[in-house]
Amino acid sequence: LDRGVRTCGVRGCKADNVGLLGTVCTHCRLQYCMSHALPEAHGCGEEAKAGAREKWEKEARKAKEADRARAAGRPMLPGSQKQRAEVLRQELHKKIADKEGGRARKTKDDDKDKDKRR
Repeated sequence: LDRGVRTCGVRGCKADNVGLLGTVCTHCRLQYCMSHALPEAHGCGEEAKAGAREKWEKEARKAKEADRARAAGRPMLPGSQKQRAEVLRQELHKKIADKEGGRARKTKDDDKDKDKRR
């Protein structure tokens, strides 16, 4: 990205505030003024459309797989989430065991001392 560019990437555009208010297109990586910032305004409309369609299809596939998994009665967890869940579960059990070990156990003598104080 060239920070020295101060004009819009569209030929014939006279905008000179591109350095401050311009945006960079994610498809062609050129800098444009606010008037030509949309991909459709400067010629990247088809790439933007294809990218949006691909993203939507990917999300739809994931949602469909999750629905199938829920219908089958099992949670949909990718591998990394399964591992993280297992690590968190182990940490929780360790914390519980530590807290239980640090707790003072009640004895019959403790109960008798308490009754005497009343």
